[in-house]
Amino acid sequence: MACAFPREAQYDEKENHHKMKKRAILASVLSIMTIFASIYGAFSIIMNSYTKPIRDAEKIANATAEDYNYEDVMSKSYGGLGESELQTIFTVLSSSAVLSPALDEAQTNFASMIETRNQQYGENATVSYSVLSKEELSISELQQAKLSITEEGERLIGLGEFFETLTEQQIADLTESMDITTDDFEKLKDALKALGEEICGAQVSVGYHVQLTRTISDADGNVIDSQQLQTTVLNINGQWLAYDYENGGGFKVDDDFSISSQELEQILEPMRNI
Repeated sequence: MACAFPREAQYDEKENHHKMKKRAILASVLSIMTIFASIYGAFSIIMNSYTKPIRDAEKIANATAEDYNYEDVMSKSYGGLGESELQTIFTVLSSSAVLSPALDEAQTNFASMIETRNQQYGENATVSYSVLSKEELSISELQQAKLSITEEGERLIGLGEFFETLTEQQIADLTESMDITTDDFEKLKDALKALGEEICGAQVSVGYHVQLTRTISDADGNVIDSQQLQTTVLNINGQWLAYDYENGGGFKVDDDFSISSQELEQILEPMRNI
């Protein structure tokens, strides 16, 4: 998901005051959506096999709403990169009466996804993924993946730097609109920059395009549905993660069992009018 944040801000205090508030809120929302782009990072840990993200995707696809904790998802949404910074961001957002409903809605959205799956395939249906083939990424493809990850980090750094250009009055207006304290604003700003710097510094050592078959079976093991998929897995700082660098990033294997960027944009749409 592409977005750009200004690194310098020069405003006419009288004419552009309201525009600044809306632009800063929108920038915050778009950055938050980038962080929330995937649910699969929640189950990613240091791993030795490129198939680990695929096994993690199975856990998500077969999860119940009770298994799903959005705080865990957010704090690990970059697969272990910047976990403490993501936790800080989540804590700040959770404290806001303006921003926290989006977090609650994300949890509800996942529960709805599970309910829809149960209605379509039955409550006892299970999802499994099998690897058909894999193709190692070329050096140029690894460079593209690294660039995609770096761009995500740069967007976060740019937002943090944008916040640093605001005057005291602008910060007061922004924190009031976001319903957070000045101290929390400082924590948010610092966490965004630190997270961005860590993401920019991530190293991509190897990767594969992986062809998969997703099978949905009933309680007796009978196949209800079968579909071929492709995902890309990368070794980032020693961890294998499914990262779709060709389509705007995001750690995911299967769009049908994830919260997509588009769905998150709908969830957060009301915040554009703050």
